[in-house]
Amino acid sequence: MPLSLRILCGGLLVSAGLLPTLPVPAFAAGADADDEAVERIVAEIKGQGKILNPQLYKRLTAIGNRSSFDAIVKICPSVPNDMARRQAYLSLTAYRGLADLEPRAVKWLAAESDGSRELNRRAAAKALARFGSSAAAELRHLVSRSKDERVRAFAVGGTLEALVREGSRNALERLLRNALIGPSGGRTQLLSAFQELAEKGLDEGFAAGLKHKEVAAEIKILAIQALRGREGVEVTKAFLDALKDKTPEVQVAAMLALDAAGADSHGRQLSKLLKSKHEGVRRQAIISLGRLKRTEEGWLEDLFELARDRNPATRQGAAVALAEARTPEALEALYLLLADSDHLVRREALQQVANLRRKETLPALIMRLNGEGGRLKRDILAALRLITGLDHGMAFERWNRWWKTEGADFELPTYEDALRAERRREKNASEGRTVSSFFGLKIVSDRICFVLDVSGSMSEASGKGTRMDSAKRQLVEVLRVFPTGDLFNVIFFSNDAFPWEDELVTMNKKNRKAALSYVERQRADGATAIYNALELAFEDRAIDTIYLLTDGTPSGGKVDNPEEIRAQVKSWNEHRLVRIHCIAIGATSPLLQNLAKDSGGDYKLVQ
Repeated sequence: MPLSLRILCGGLLVSAGLLPTLPVPAFAAGADADDEAVERIVAEIKGQGKILNPQLYKRLTAIGNRSSFDAIVKICPSVPNDMARRQAYLSLTAYRGLADLEPRAVKWLAAESDGSRELNRRAAAKALARFGSSAAAELRHLVSRSKDERVRAFAVGGTLEALVREGSRNALERLLRNALIGPSGGRTQLLSAFQELAEKGLDEGFAAGLKHKEVAAEIKILAIQALRGREGVEVTKAFLDALKDKTPEVQVAAMLALDAAGADSHGRQLSKLLKSKHEGVRRQAIISLGRLKRTEEGWLEDLFELARDRNPATRQGAAVALAEARTPEALEALYLLLADSDHLVRREALQQVANLRRKETLPALIMRLNGEGGRLKRDILAALRLITGLDHGMAFERWNRWWKTEGADFELPTYEDALRAERRREKNASEGRTVSSFFGLKIVSDRICFVLDVSGSMSEASGKGTRMDSAKRQLVEVLRVFPTGDLFNVIFFSNDAFPWEDELVTMNKKNRKAALSYVERQRADGATAIYNALELAFEDRAIDTIYLLTDGTPSGGKVDNPEEIRAQVKSWNEHRLVRIHCIAIGATSPLLQNLAKDSGGDYKLVQ
């Protein structure tokens, strides 16, 4: 053997290629550098005080050694800023897949998830859920033992795929009783999981869950949606039981599911729901009764009576039921609701008449041009254009003259042709009574609420000044020319929602001065509680148009999950028909895009 290929070791000749590779010692130069980096980042974190940069935690855990782990677990529980503390806990997910550190991270997060401090245990549970199957035992323990519903929700979300694979009634029960939209997953993700479980024939499990008080209302609604399209006694029974639920939104979901299933044995329960105090339930009960009793003798007379009921929500439901009945007598009663004393009923009736697209509806629509203003008049004009394909301006006289001279021979165009004509007009037409614009979006309603973000990020630079300066400047310009006599309000939001007034007020000299002063006093600070602000706006049933402005994603509100905010707003707006125009500052906002799309509003991005 050549000398160059031999090494003398303990008196023996050993081939160099057979020597084992020795591990790099912990005191190697690279390890020293990492430890120094840990010390530098820890010092930087300690030097920041209460204003913390969440990226520092990611930089720390990205080092991926034992020193970084020991440092972050000391830092997490005592971070002074709540949002930063949540980020600190989440940063431990950087240890996933690291053989020596992942088990340590899982064990520590599991212990923190069972701790006494609410924010810490919830932040730890959220982070632990990200470890998925690596923390399966710990997550199952939290689901079965934790007394904190959000900890259980995070934990069950971390086991979601495993529960679906298991596919047992027990797995379904654990998911139903512990899941929450957001902590356990997005609405779409959870609905998909329930649909997969429904396909496994767990109808009895779903029926039991829909009766259980521990199951959150939002989860019951997803369960009902997952069962739609399935047949069987247990499915129908589940829907019927859901009609008795104490949550109005669950009752509405159950009625819609029974409608879709063609069920016909729940008329008595629907009649009881006509007395509900919740407007949405009362409205849907009438619509569902109309579908159930459409061919029954005497139903139309009952429906005519409901269309004259004192309760506006009842008359709203009657408008939909009359449109679906489509008899000449029913349509005549529907046309009368176009002149109802309540603006929500008039809006519902207009929506139904417009959807019919019948020539015989035109005289009733034209007559209403004399009695409406603001957004409702604009909507009537839009309906006339989309039915006729023509544009005779805003005046009642021109439309009435056209109908009297040409109406008899007029042939209705297809919807597609009318829509193409409308889109051509939109390039140049000036619709409605445009008094001003807010970031380029026309102000056309006389029942408006401006909902503006004043969170800390609104202090960032934008053009000449800050985002806050730009928003205030635009709003001040609108309020200075807002028509006297029209209704308006302003709601600002950061950590919560802060209305100028409790409800819409009439614009006059005194209110204009007070509103302008209120706007000028606003300062940027805090989180972005979009949900709280929209919830407050929807409490005022006089509002028909909202202008929503924000520069960030939801945070610090009652609900921060964009999917859930969108779903909740759609639920509120089912019978309100509020149009939401949205302005995103700085970056595209899918939430604002969806809110505008769902309500027929406009969306604009301002850089």
